[in-house]
Amino acid sequence: MNIKKHIQQIYEFRIIQSTKAIIDGLINNIEKYNIGRDEIVNLQDDKCFIDYFYYKLLTEEKIIKSRDIDVALSLYLKYTAKLNSIYGQSFNEDKSQDEKLIAYLIINSCVKEYLNLEIELCNKYKTDTSQVSASLRTSDSVAGILNTLIFKEVKEKEDNLSEKDKQILEDIYKICEKWGDIDKLLSDTESFLEDYLDNIIYTIQIEYQDQVNYTNRLNEKILIDVNKSLKKLLFDIKNITEE
Repeated sequence: MNIKKHIQQIYEFRIIQSTKAIIDGLINNIEKYNIGRDEIVNLQDDKCFIDYFYYKLLTEEKIIKSRDIDVALSLYLKYTAKLNSIYGQSFNEDKSQDEKLIAYLIINSCVKEYLNLEIELCNKYKTDTSQVSASLRTSDSVAGILNTLIFKEVKEKEDNLSEKDKQILEDIYKICEKWGDIDKLLSDTESFLEDYLDNIIYTIQIEYQDQVNYTNRLNEKILIDVNKSLKKLLFDIKNITEE
């Protein structure tokens, strides 16, 4: 959707949206998976800044000043680098399978936050949410798959499982049988996450391309309308001359 007509500082907004999605996604997982636990104080402080910028642009519809843009940009660079670092764990051969799956889960959490913000944007400006909602449902499915596989990987390493965990593990084995090719499932999951990882990290380039595409479609429509008008004019002239 083209929101430049609603939000003047569109590129600044996209930076803030991406940063907010990453911060909120990390907060959802930082305690559970001990990812960057040493940064928890800074994370909460940074969240206060980015939430303020987001509120000012989207809710109050005000312009943010240059010094605030500088802060937002520095936070964007900091947290996209952090997200890239987490994503890199999924390719690290020294990491266990459950650690790689946890990296995917954290990325998916950031993706889900990004999609929730996008739906909020669509609802505010009354635009179609069907595509974003479909992606959000996929993200929920991805979270379910990853949580299931993480539990399986972790519990298989443990000794002296409780009867409850043994039963859950048996149920998971049955679920995995129904899923079929787990490697294919993870490959599809990775493709989904990579697509939205690009949306989050390369948000300015993607928004710029959206603006270019929107302008091209608008110009094409104008040309079609002009051609229709010219054809009608020529038709009217022809009728007049024949009379």
